Amino acid sequence: MNKKIILYFVFVLIVVSIFAMTAAASATGPTVTVPTVDIAGVNFMAILDNVVAMVPILLPVIIGFLAFRKGLRFLLGMLRGA
Repeated sequence: MNKKIILYFVFVLIVVSIFAMTAAASATGPTVTVPTVDIAGVNFMAILDNVVAMVPILLPVIIGFLAFRKGLRFLLGMLRGA
């Protein structure tokens, strides 16, 4: 089957199951309270600094992974064409 069709069916199943869980939860009566999280003490600049520090590490890894995939696809195409 086509990958797009499979992904579409998986998406539909997830959406339907979410709606079914929501309907079942509202039909049973008791409500669920979600605890609130106080993020006033979180230093978001420290998080941003860590993300920026990871860019020089992750960028070559991502580029290397894409190059490896492209090279492997090229080699497999050459072998299939031979």
